[in-house]
Amino acid sequence: MLLPTFLLACSENDETPENRPTAKDRVDIALNKSEAAVNEAAVGFSLKFMNQTLSSGNENAFLSPLSLQMAMSMLTNGAAGQTQAELQNTLGFEGLDVADMNSYNKVMAAALKDVDNTTTIGIANSIWCNKSITFKSEFVNACAEYFDATAQTVDFSSAEAAKTINAWCADKTNNLITKVLDEAPSDLAAALINALYFKGIWADEFDSDLTSKADFTNVDGKVASVDMMVQTNNYRHYEGEKYAAVELPYGNGAFSMVVVLPNEGVDINGCVADVAENWGEIVNSFSYRDVNLWLPKFEVKYEKKLNDDLKALGIVAAFGDQNADFSAMSESPLFVSFVNQHTYIKVDEKGTEAAAVTVVGMLATSAGPEPDPIVFHVTRPFIYIIKEKSTGALLFCGKMMTM
Repeated sequence: MLLPTFLLACSENDETPENRPTAKDRVDIALNKSEAAVNEAAVGFSLKFMNQTLSSGNENAFLSPLSLQMAMSMLTNGAAGQTQAELQNTLGFEGLDVADMNSYNKVMAAALKDVDNTTTIGIANSIWCNKSITFKSEFVNACAEYFDATAQTVDFSSAEAAKTINAWCADKTNNLITKVLDEAPSDLAAALINALYFKGIWADEFDSDLTSKADFTNVDGKVASVDMMVQTNNYRHYEGEKYAAVELPYGNGAFSMVVVLPNEGVDINGCVADVAENWGEIVNSFSYRDVNLWLPKFEVKYEKKLNDDLKALGIVAAFGDQNADFSAMSESPLFVSFVNQHTYIKVDEKGTEAAAVTVVGMLATSAGPEPDPIVFHVTRPFIYIIKEKSTGALLFCGKMMTM
């Protein structure tokens, strides 16, 4: 039988300067000692995941480390033995109790909504069980308590099951994601769904009247004419040997996008690995500078099967029909068949809207300003990361290779 876990995200960008809320002071996320340890591990996993998935290939790519981490954390609650150990080790939670991991996810889900009153984040979870499958109450209760997941029983042999699940997803994602199942496979066991909604407005919006066509050199050397947003402002800036970076805040600064621009002739995939390895040093080395920024408007839809990436990171037993141990989830023997992620991002003069869908499918076994502004013209492939300030949590990461 098949058990997919979906994590979805979306947003809209409809504020105007006249009706946008006034930004209140940033509210940092307060974590206790054990939650802080889990957070450090989660950020480490996010960076490893970014390096694993973005440091090769020449296609546009956009993924959500946070989406995957939350989905795999829920999955961990149903695992046991070596399967659970590999999940915890890969997520960076080895030596930490599952209860600490759960507490951290519960705190983050609530706190992310409150750190910036101008950024909207909504999180919703649900568990859809086939009438022929019974989940253990401990697993259901953990998902309810820590992930606020509601549970429903459906008949996956009926076409109405897919329609009901799709309708729930559409409702929780403002109709950005309206279909996660074409139809419910007859061997579907259950679906765990987490919906994450993100909408961020630039602290300093771009003037649309200044947006004009400019050349962007794609990874293959071909030149494309793109809509280029322009502004000169005081931004946190980093200058390294291989690349430069600028941090663009949303709202009150709790969330931001870091744009990393490799120097001319420097391989962007090599930069991904370098950024992942030195992320802490980069973030701590930012200094305020006047920056003449050119940033292209862009929109990306992307999807990727993550089985091989997760195996490379250390999750192996969960994918084996003979070795997987999800006995904490159900008496029925289950194993992970696939992990897919679907994502969407749109960046324009007002801000950013982004979405992520993580699907885990399971089968039953048979410095001060400078006088002159720094030039930061994003006219060639670049890396971008959306993060939360106080915890360093990485919500999204991507690279733009072709426009």
